[in-house]
Order: sequence, then structure tokens, then C-alpha cells
Amino acid sequence: MKTKLFWLAFVLLVLSGCTMHIDPLHLAPTAMPAPTTASSIASPTAETRGTPSPSPVTDKSEESMVVCTGYDKGALNLRACPGVQCYALAAVYEGQEVRVSSRSPQTSGDGATWLYVTAPIEGWANARYLCGKGIQR
Repeated sequence: MKTKLFWLAFVLLVLSGCTMHIDPLHLAPTAMPAPTTASSIASPTAETRGTPSPSPVTDKSEESMVVCTGYDKGALNLRACPGVQCYALAAVYEGQEVRVSSRSPQTSGDGATWLYVTAPIEGWANARYLCGKGIQR
């Protein structure tokens, strides 16, 4: 009951713009999460922060493809770099036509093939969810 009253008073004070001093010696200890190793975390780069990596294509050869997730209202994330560890920049939807660089295939660490989408927005898409124009799964 004391804890509920404390938090209620704290919330009311914060909402009213007042602050209060909390003595860390009287707080209950909490369990610390297990440390993560550097190998289990992808280091942030310009690519994973949301800035799309530059198109790997030197020429402008592109082909038209269609998003085919297999779901009526399915969405496919366009990512900042080729891999699920990269930030999703936007989504394209089932049946939507996209332009794909024909010289962009890259394979990620998990074996997935990624293609560089140039329109309607630039980003990397998992090739498993793209079909040739007019081809249905």
C-alpha cells in the first residue's frame, strides 16, 4: 500500500511540474540484466541508423517486380542495408509494384538474398518476398 501511495504522489508531483528528491539508499534493489557480449550486438553504423546505404549500382539497369508476401494485406519492410539487423525505413504492400536494381543482389549472414529497391522509395528488400511482374506465388 505504501508503494502505491508513493508512486501516486510521485506521478501527481511530476504532472504538476514539481520535483522531489528520492534517496537511493531507501529504494529496493532490482536485478541487473545479464551483460551482452560485443559479438551479440551489431555495432551501429550509418547504415543501421536509418540512412540508406548508397545504391550498389553504377548503371541504371532496373527491373519491375511485385511485392508477394503471400498475405492479402502483407507488408514488406525496406531496410537501410541488406539484413534484418538494419532499420526498416518504409514498407511496401502486397501487390505493389517496385523498381529493383538488376545488379544489386547481396546475401546476408543468415543466407537471405537482398535486392536494392529504387522506387517508390529506396531501400533493401528480402528477395524472397518479391516476384517478377505478373508472377503469383
